[in-house]
Amino acid sequence: MGQAASSELRAAQSTITALTKDLAASRAALAETQATVQQAKSEAVVRGAQSVGSQLVDGMVARQALERELEEAKRSARVRAGELERAQQELKKARDDMIRKTGDAKLKALESEPRGARGGDAIDAAQLVRTASQTLLEDESGMEDPVFGRLLLSTPAQKVYRADPRTLWAGTRLWEKQRAFREARAAEIAAYKKKHPEGGWPGVVTVVQDEGVGAVVDGQHRLGAAWLLAKEDSLPEALQGILVDVRPSNSAEDAKRLFAEINLSEPVPLVDLPTEDGASDDLRQRLDTAAEALATKWPAMFRPSRSCRPPHLNIDLLRDELFRSGCVPDGDLAAWLLAQNDALGARDDKWWASKAVRCRASSKSARANALAKARDAGFYLGLTWDWLAAAE
Repeated sequence: MGQAASSELRAAQSTITALTKDLAASRAALAETQATVQQAKSEAVVRGAQSVGSQLVDGMVARQALERELEEAKRSARVRAGELERAQQELKKARDDMIRKTGDAKLKALESEPRGARGGDAIDAAQLVRTASQTLLEDESGMEDPVFGRLLLSTPAQKVYRADPRTLWAGTRLWEKQRAFREARAAEIAAYKKKHPEGGWPGVVTVVQDEGVGAVVDGQHRLGAAWLLAKEDSLPEALQGILVDVRPSNSAEDAKRLFAEINLSEPVPLVDLPTEDGASDDLRQRLDTAAEALATKWPAMFRPSRSCRPPHLNIDLLRDELFRSGCVPDGDLAAWLLAQNDALGARDDKWWASKAVRCRASSKSARANALAKARDAGFYLGLTWDWLAAAE
C-alpha cells in the first residue's frame, strides 16, 4: 500500500496497542471496585443485623462506618466507570482513524494497481482493523464479528452477517483472482446510490474466510462505492449496513469454485475466469497494462459500462475481446494497439461507410456520428472489432 501509508498504519497500530492496554486496565480496575462495593454491601447487612439484635451502641457505630465505606466504594466505582468510558472513546476514535487510513490507502493502492490490495500489505492492514475492532467488541455471545458485524444466519456452509461497509472495506483484502478494481465503476455506483439510497445495497458481498483475514470474491465495487460516499460524508443510514455472505475455505480451489458459481448467473468476462478457460496470470497482466495505457491516453473515450456506445470502449470489454480473438502478439502490446488505431484512423469515410466494415454502431446515422466522435478524439478502436479479425 506504499511506504507512507504503511508508516501511518504502524503509528496507528502503536496508538491502538497502548490504548488497548489502558482499556484493559480500566476494565480490571472497575471490576475490582465493583467487587469491593458488593463486599461492603454484604458486610453492612451483616453488621446491621447484629447491631439490631444486640442493641449495642458500638454496633451502630460500626454499621455507620461500613455505610460510609460503601458510599466511598460507590464513588470510586463511578470514577472507574468514567475512566473506562474515556478509554473506550479514545480507542474507538483511534480505531475509526485506522479504518479511515486503511480504507484510503487501499483505494490509493488500487488507483495505481487495479489488481492490488491482495497481498501482504493488504493482509496486514486488514488484520490491524480486525484487532482494533475486536478490543472494542464486548459481545460474548458470538453474535458479533469485529469486521463482519451482526450474525443473521449460520449454517455449516456459510454465515450471513450485516456489516458496516466501511469496516468491511478496510478489514478485508481482495481475492487474488478477483477482477481488476475500477474506481470509475465504483464511482458510477456511488453516484446512483447517492440519489437512490432507498432499499440499501443490492445483493450480498461474498467473502472467503480462512485462518487469515477475509478475501472479497464478489462485491468489491459496491464496497468501493460505499467508501467513496463515506469520504464525502454522504453515506445515509440506509447504506450504512450491507449483507455479507462469509464462506469457510480450506484451499484456493474453494474460492475458485465459488467465484465461478457466482458468475454463472452474472457472467464474468472469459479473460477473468480463474479456470483453464481464462487467461494466464502473465497474459492477464499484459492485457491490463495495455488497456490501462489506452484509457490513460484517451480517458474520455472509456466508459465504466460494458454496454457503452461506440466509439467508446470499456476496459474489461477491450481486454476480453483481445483475449477471445487469440491474436495477442508478443512484445509491446500497447504499442501494437496504437499501431492498429493509427491504421484505422488512416481509413477514409468511404471505407467506413462500406457494408463490409462491421461497425459496432448499427444504423447509418449512428455510424456517422460515431465516426465523427472518433475523428475528433483520434481514437478508432471502439468503432469496430474488424481490426482484431484482420490480425488473426
